[in-house]
Amino acid sequence: MNAVTGLLVTGISVAGMLWGAAQAADLRVNVENLQSAKGKVIIALVNRQMYEAEDNSAVLRSSVLQPRVPAVSYTFTELPPGEYALQVVHDLNSNHDFDFNVFTGPSEPFGLSRIRWVKAENMPDWQQVKFTLQAQVFSARPMMMTIMLND
Repeated sequence: MNAVTGLLVTGISVAGMLWGAAQAADLRVNVENLQSAKGKVIIALVNRQMYEAEDNSAVLRSSVLQPRVPAVSYTFTELPPGEYALQVVHDLNSNHDFDFNVFTGPSEPFGLSRIRWVKAENMPDWQQVKFTLQAQVFSARPMMMTIMLND
């Protein structure tokens, strides 16, 4: 391989790496209205199939954070472009479950993407909670989403 061919191959490799990086995106999630520093905050990133599933146990990515009053933040990195939703629970008793009473509803604060206040009896459909994450081309700033937990 001569010097010109070597430079060409190196240039193509670097361009491919940059193109691959440009196809990913970062998502910064701000969780607000935390009333207590007890337990854990669980942030789950889901697609439509996961959101609409009966058992709601599958997630694409998740993070468990130590709560701080009044808010916490987390950044999901290198996500492929697409449609997503966020589900957040303040797991007050740290049992890694969303505690729900069939008679009284949720016993822990929770929130969803694009919805200011969620009422458990009227869980929104996919169209109401989805957002589109686009590839970050030449931008170092992540997309920002704020989730407001209900009381």
